[in-house]
Amino acid sequence: MIWLRSVLAVVIVSCAAATPQPVPTPPAPTATVTATATATATATVTATVTVADPPPVLTTIDGWSPTLLQRLAREADSKRAGVVSLAPPPDTERDAVIQRAFGQRCKLERTCGPLWGVDCASAVDGPYYFVRPRADRMERITVCGGACMGGRCTNCPPRDAGWTCPTY
Repeated sequence: MIWLRSVLAVVIVSCAAATPQPVPTPPAPTATVTATATATATATVTATVTVADPPPVLTTIDGWSPTLLQRLAREADSKRAGVVSLAPPPDTERDAVIQRAFGQRCKLERTCGPLWGVDCASAVDGPYYFVRPRADRMERITVCGGACMGGRCTNCPPRDAGWTCPTY
């Protein structure tokens, strides 16, 4: 039994004194490919690749392009306060964005100076928005029309914002 203790002590001491050795990594697999080809004809291909400029990024503010907002704000600001315009002339860009921003049934129904009345079928209980185009946003002043049935309308028409024209 004594000799077993001696051997065990030697093994323990030699294991503790040994420095760890790194484990070798196996070499990456390689492949050798030999190709033989016989050419019977030659061809030359010339191609011109034209890279088109990417389309401009259209930045919008609540669906309104900054250029359109600035134009509409200039036009609205040029109108004299208190002067009504019933059924303003069509403007394809403006009208499309009004429908996208307010709803498909919505249209610019009248203006009163720089303020707009956007009608969204208010005759059949749809909302009627009073808005003002600004250079950086479309300012919603108040909502009237069918919204009044739910108690959401206040300040209709918005006299404190400068609406002095007759309404629907």
